[in-house]
Amino acid sequence: MKLKQHWEKMPYWLNGGLVGISICIALFFFYILAYFPLVQNETGIPNNALILPMVTGHAFPILSHFIVPYGFLCEFSEEHCTAWSSYQAISKQDSDCLKPMVMEGVEGCCTTLTPQPTSFCASLSEGVGFFGLGVLLLGIYFGIGAAVGKIIQKWKFNK
Repeated sequence: MKLKQHWEKMPYWLNGGLVGISICIALFFFYILAYFPLVQNETGIPNNALILPMVTGHAFPILSHFIVPYGFLCEFSEEHCTAWSSYQAISKQDSDCLKPMVMEGVEGCCTTLTPQPTSFCASLSEGVGFFGLGVLLLGIYFGIGAAVGKIIQKWKFNK
């Protein structure tokens, strides 16, 4: 009973903001526990199934792995081989051998090295992106709820 009285004493914009956050959290659990398991097939989640979570904004924290660039948190210090050739192909093409290596039992060379962040820094960046976009989404839902609460307050007191 005290909780209800406290709720009624709060300004409408705050009530609306808290309702907005509640809706945001409820949608998150709906997508994770019901929607995605229902639409998933043997090849994964179809692309058209992401339309609804994109409209509500919940796909962005989930897809933050693809959205957040590593560059603002990580230094690209490790080099990974992104193009490989056998020794015979290198001698015919007159290419440079940057790093000798064996792939699938064939000796050859790495012909292209691409700098990438360390795995620790990459996972840290993904975590920051996920939680950062999640907090931003909660703020947006709070703002929408607060705006609706303010509109209701104006409508109620202008009657």
